[in-house]
Amino acid sequence: MKPLFFLACNMTDALIVSRFHNNLLIATPNITQKKHFQNLARWADQGKKLIIDSGVFEICMKHARTHGLTLSGALSLAPEKLDGFPRLLDHFMDVASKLPEVFALVEMDVGGKESKRRMRAYLEGKGLKVAPVFHPILDGWEYLDELGERYPIIFVGNVVDASPELRLRINGRLQKWMQTHPNVWIHLLGLTPSPTIVAMPTHSCDSSAWLAATKFPDAWHGTAMWAKCGGFGQEMCVPRKRKHKNMNPLATGNKIKAVVSLDEACQALSADHYFEQLERIPEPCETTTAKPSRKRSR
Repeated sequence: MKPLFFLACNMTDALIVSRFHNNLLIATPNITQKKHFQNLARWADQGKKLIIDSGVFEICMKHARTHGLTLSGALSLAPEKLDGFPRLLDHFMDVASKLPEVFALVEMDVGGKESKRRMRAYLEGKGLKVAPVFHPILDGWEYLDELGERYPIIFVGNVVDASPELRLRINGRLQKWMQTHPNVWIHLLGLTPSPTIVAMPTHSCDSSAWLAATKFPDAWHGTAMWAKCGGFGQEMCVPRKRKHKNMNPLATGNKIKAVVSLDEACQALSADHYFEQLERIPEPCETTTAKPSRKRSR
């Protein structure tokens, strides 16, 4: 299995990377103008895979910072206790009613299992076809079995704050679950491609880490879960808006192709590169002659 990598971005960045990449994730709060829907329709006609996220993650992060909670704590709150949720729900419904046919529309995944069941039933009652989100830390694995009986696409979320060890345990258990549910598509939300994803692949994942070069040009180093895999210097920083064009004198208009083409060339420093390495490994029946080591004497 070769995982699909979705670039998580806003509409401004999507206009740039849509020329180079076919899989995009955009949250509903970033879809606000008529031209945004026109672009989404054009990309859908071009065969690009579009995931439209609910935007719940953003308001949960904001609520957690405001009230001193963890992200898991904010995600476990009932919708009526979450700052800004009514406004987000109204916007979500408006955006969903105007969308073209997309790869997936992610549900409003707040609260526990009962809250998500009620919200999903409400959205489906309005005629929306939404994909559920499974939170391994909050929901319990029997809830994943329940979702697998009804939905062809399931998103796995709330692993952003998980430790590397916990992520490995979650991914390992997902591997076993996928073997017994081969017809269900599993997408990992907010997980940057890494050697781990190649070793334990799911169908797809997404990340906004590719944007870090434009946000933090001086100190950013690309990370994939916990493994450093590259970095961009300030000369690679690209002003995304015209008003910012004078902020970085080292950036030029041609640099944007260098940044986004990394994904086109090697799947954001991940899958293609590692698959090439795996293909070079000889089959067990082949014999190789080890070359004697040549140690330099000091």
